Amino acid sequence: LSFILIGFAQCNRRSEYIVRPAWMFEGWACEPQLNRLHESVEDYCASESKREWVYLKFTARASERAVASENNAHMEGSCRAMANDFIRQPDALQRMVYDMQGCCSATDCGLRTEAYDTIQQLTANSQRMVYNCCPLDIETGHCSADNEWRECRCLGVVHVPGGQDALQAALSEE
Repeated sequence: LSFILIGFAQCNRRSEYIVRPAWMFEGWACEPQLNRLHESVEDYCASESKREWVYLKFTARASERAVASENNAHMEGSCRAMANDFIRQPDALQRMVYDMQGCCSATDCGLRTEAYDTIQQLTANSQRMVYNCCPLDIETGHCSADNEWRECRCLGVVHVPGGQDALQAALSEE
């Protein structure tokens, strides 16, 4: 896991422009600034040396009730609510890593369970939020304003006290 969180931090993925100008970014950066959603996190964090926030993409689904209503506004509200419920869970960061790796558990990802326990302890009382979401085309895996909000791609943000260095130190203590 340290390779995943620390490794991808070394080569952050370039942002991709999504719906209602939002930026999808994965990696370590400064604290999110919701009043700057129209800007790239990479750009407004460029001058920041304190990078204690990890940004990871994940997918959420609208409730069956919202989908059955066939009302896109209801589906959007439901999908965003599900994303917010997810990010508040203690194991959200671990599960976002699973989603990013396309696996269901630490074992499936070829990682030790202890690494996830360490991350959960380090981030137990951390601030966390959904930075933004966009409607996801299930077939293509891309966001578009033309899509219904049955599923949404969201950018979750979790504060890791001490950032990447603290995480690396905690993982090496195991």
